[in-house]
Amino acid sequence: MVDLTEGLQEKKTLFWHALIDETLSFLPKALEFKSADQFQSFLVKELPQNSEYVRSMYAGIITNRFFSQGRPFRPLAQFIGCFGGDSAESKEVLFFELLLREPSLRDVCKEFFSKRVGGEATRREVEGFLIQSRGTSGEMGTLKKSVKKQAKMIVHVLIRLDRIEVKKRGFYNVKSKKPTLPVFLYVLHRLYPKLGMYKAEEFLNDGLLDALMWNRSGLKDLLYEAWRKKYLAKVSEIDQYFHFSTRYSLSDFVERVKNEDTTDM
Repeated sequence: MVDLTEGLQEKKTLFWHALIDETLSFLPKALEFKSADQFQSFLVKELPQNSEYVRSMYAGIITNRFFSQGRPFRPLAQFIGCFGGDSAESKEVLFFELLLREPSLRDVCKEFFSKRVGGEATRREVEGFLIQSRGTSGEMGTLKKSVKKQAKMIVHVLIRLDRIEVKKRGFYNVKSKKPTLPVFLYVLHRLYPKLGMYKAEEFLNDGLLDALMWNRSGLKDLLYEAWRKKYLAKVSEIDQYFHFSTRYSLSDFVERVKNEDTTDM
């Protein structure tokens, strides 16, 4: 399995702007442009915010997040374009890509919220986790101010993606999510981009699935469903060995999905 977090926005420790709706609406259009600069200029004109300064800032964030060497991350843009920006599948896949690119979001989901699934959490506890993970260097007043802003954004994202629900102001119920087959396969092929045979337990116990807060009870069944529908080359359990073999790269998987009736998935 490839370490997908290596080199992806790791220099950034703060998570300010998720831009979920803006990304879902506009990222598929990135495939129409020849360069990141052209797409960024398009976003500055088309984003709905009134302030040009804010549009410019948001355009830069989206472009920097999802472009590399002047080109967009094509499988994500195509997947969102296939399922539509309003679909649960697009939101879930975008959440996964945000987890890869935003270490603060990934860490709080993996190390804090995933351990509260089925229980409760408070905004103050989220802020405490963020302060602890940041360390005590710097001026405490400034640190607390930035942490409050981060906690607010992270809570907003998790409410938007149905991982937490508000009981009352600052108090939340934490929930797991059962992935659909397309989302499951996008994540699997993203984690295992090369054709080959892999240990199923390694995938099913991956820490990024903790960050996604997936309900793991049905994941094994999804592996077998993917094999039955020929998205995977093989799934086998022999004695203590449990393996799966991939049939596609991520790009080829998304290309197949584009050409199928996704309502049957």
